[in-house]
Amino acid sequence: ISLSLSILILSTLPFNVFAHRQYGGFYTREKINNLQNNTQKHDWARELKTLTIKKAEPWVSKSDDFLWAMVPGQNTPRCIDVTLDRVAKGPKLLGCLKCGMEVLKYGNYPYEPQFEDKPWKLTCPSCKSVFPTNDFGKFYASAMDERGQFNATKGDKSLLFNEAHPDPSDPLHKYGVDDGFGYIDQNGRSHKFIGYYVWKKWDYISSGLSLLADAYLYSGDKKYARKAAILLDRIADVYPEMDWKPYGDKGWYHSDGGIYMGKIHGSIWETSIVTAFADSYDKILSGSVDNTELYSFLKKQSQKYKIGEKGSRALFVKNVDDGLLRTAYKAILSKQIRGNQGMQQLTMATCAIALDTQPETNLWLDWVFASDGGNIPGLMITTFDRDGTSNEGAPGYALMWGRLVTQVAERLKGYSAYTKHNIIKEFPQFNTTFLVAYRMAALGMAIPNMGDSGSTGSVNSSYADPKFIAKGYTFTKNPEFAKAAYNANKNSADKLGRDLFSADPDAISKEIQKIGEKSGIRAEGGYLMSGFGLALLENGRGNSGVAIANNYGRTIMHAHPDLMNFDLLAFGKWLAPDHGYPEFATNIPSNTDWTGSTVAHNLVFVNEKPQKEVWGGHTKLFKQLKGFGVFELDGKTAYPDLNEYKRTMFLIDAGADSNAYAIDIFKVSGGQDHLYSFHGPPGEISNTGLQLTEQKTGTYAGETIEKGTSAN
Repeated sequence: ISLSLSILILSTLPFNVFAHRQYGGFYTREKINNLQNNTQKHDWARELKTLTIKKAEPWVSKSDDFLWAMVPGQNTPRCIDVTLDRVAKGPKLLGCLKCGMEVLKYGNYPYEPQFEDKPWKLTCPSCKSVFPTNDFGKFYASAMDERGQFNATKGDKSLLFNEAHPDPSDPLHKYGVDDGFGYIDQNGRSHKFIGYYVWKKWDYISSGLSLLADAYLYSGDKKYARKAAILLDRIADVYPEMDWKPYGDKGWYHSDGGIYMGKIHGSIWETSIVTAFADSYDKILSGSVDNTELYSFLKKQSQKYKIGEKGSRALFVKNVDDGLLRTAYKAILSKQIRGNQGMQQLTMATCAIALDTQPETNLWLDWVFASDGGNIPGLMITTFDRDGTSNEGAPGYALMWGRLVTQVAERLKGYSAYTKHNIIKEFPQFNTTFLVAYRMAALGMAIPNMGDSGSTGSVNSSYADPKFIAKGYTFTKNPEFAKAAYNANKNSADKLGRDLFSADPDAISKEIQKIGEKSGIRAEGGYLMSGFGLALLENGRGNSGVAIANNYGRTIMHAHPDLMNFDLLAFGKWLAPDHGYPEFATNIPSNTDWTGSTVAHNLVFVNEKPQKEVWGGHTKLFKQLKGFGVFELDGKTAYPDLNEYKRTMFLIDAGADSNAYAIDIFKVSGGQDHLYSFHGPPGEISNTGLQLTEQKTGTYAGETIEKGTSAN
């Protein structure tokens, strides 16, 4: 109903309505004036303005023609891995064309293009080889169609050769050559250098657009708005045709969650890039008023290419409204834009408010709450637990939903034309999300690296962001949020709640300061988070303290089969760490054979079989006193055929040296084979007095089981 209504409304809008919307729906005249006034009143705001303009300088110095030509179209391929192929037989991943798997030491996405210094090139961080070997820039320019978009079939094929080996009789003449669709090696596998480059280029464009939009907000100088508008207008030209599926069907890899849907990106990451585009548009809309240089340039482009009529502000606004915002709306409904819960809701809200056209905008915002749409009410009831996390198993993902929905709440709060829903007031249980990461942080310094979250041994509490906690206070005025934000900010209210767009930007910070000064330091002791499934015992504080963190919650949704796995925090380090996020978020050997297995965790591995994926275990006992803590957890759901699968752990103060005793009692009854698996911290391993026998072949699973067999 919403979609058909929106189309009906669009068809009846008078053409000149586009010219009458001067400011964005979120970045209003009042907000922009407050921001610019703050840069006059406060040194810190003046410094932010200077830094923002400096960052935008490389972009505002680019010519209008260059910016316009930067934006790729649908026929310019894109992907997020050079060699990963989801349909090919054999290994899914090949690594670098020259050094192979060595490049994977540099992470999931090891290539960082140098767009200005080495256009259309990727440099391997391991062996320093540069690919593709041809001058793709020349081929790209030769393949422009009548709309100014790349079409490989129109390109000059004589340009497709290895520049280091120009002789056609040279066996390396075609080595490493990419026409946009990848270099095909001797085994028939594609190395998609340009596809990877174009993915990165889209994000580079998005970043530059955001920098220009921010520079306009701070300065009010329309030259920044003009440059941003050129990018936005061109994005709006190509966006309706963008479709990831043809590339996904080839086996190429992107963030599509395995459904091969998306537009510029896979459907998951599409949420982020479209949200950024819409936000930038909202910021610079007022800068497109009386911007004759902008209109003249766009008109010139429309005379040169078959891209429709251009040359006025009304035509610019109509193009972005239709080509970007309304196209994104339809893509959300078709699930081409769909990520983790909260992502598509934020994209919809940002696009709706940037459109700021009634009643269309409010219909889109209604979708955020509709049961057959964004379904915020249903999600609050079915997937949001009492601790403030979603139904995901890893902290990073479990906390994501709360942060994304908070951004939706902020958008709605900043848009006075929509009063039908107020997330914070309607769903008071949501407020727990502001404290959940703070409670998760062992000794106030480290969130456990459970499931697909963090990395091996990482000591990090960034999810317990004091600025995010302060948002809870801003919304609710609950002093507990102010105290936690103050403590998490190293007992300071500096910058907490700062609102650049407010007439008094530090009003909230002053309130938090008064409350925080009276609250004292973070309380010592552990927590039982029975909604999420985390038992946390503490003894002492900070680097001199000791903590046990046990994950007995869900082992589904970005989790590992590791119910009741524990880690030990002492001396400022995790001493028995989980692997955290896998090396690669794909089904390759390092994940399926080890990281995502039960035996890779501190557990009893029964009958050489992994645990079942379950919603969680049960608490039998939890008590935290000063100098003493204990919990007992029942994990039989993970091994339902057993008679008993239970773990009891104690943390007992050891005296004046700030150390402690950690005691682990694991009770298992049933089954034929029980293997107690325990893992220490990362680093080189040495031993004294042991006579070890080297295993020449295979893996831990057996001498005849090679890596990649997925034994567990």
